[in-house]
Amino acid sequence: RTLLASAKDIDAAFLARLRDAFEKGNGKLARAAEAKLPADLGKALKSASAKARATWDACTPAMQRDWILSVESAKQAETRLRRIGQTIEKLSVGKKRMY
Repeated sequence: RTLLASAKDIDAAFLARLRDAFEKGNGKLARAAEAKLPADLGKALKSASAKARATWDACTPAMQRDWILSVESAKQAETRLRRIGQTIEKLSVGKKRMY
């Protein structure tokens, strides 16, 4: 951490550390927004209503990731199936967010 009290505190060393931090972090947020659609959720979406599929397609990658992580975080098969059902149900009524 670097405390900056004024613009005078921004020197070449600080700019070098800042540049290094940005280069090391480059692309991490973009990858975090992407998630692979699990086969069981994909199958449920294919057999779901046109409204559910349209809502899914209208979701941003981050929104889709949230839905996917909700399903994949289930520890038991019954919970996973229930969450897939809830996902399809919410998408069918036009909800883009799982919460």
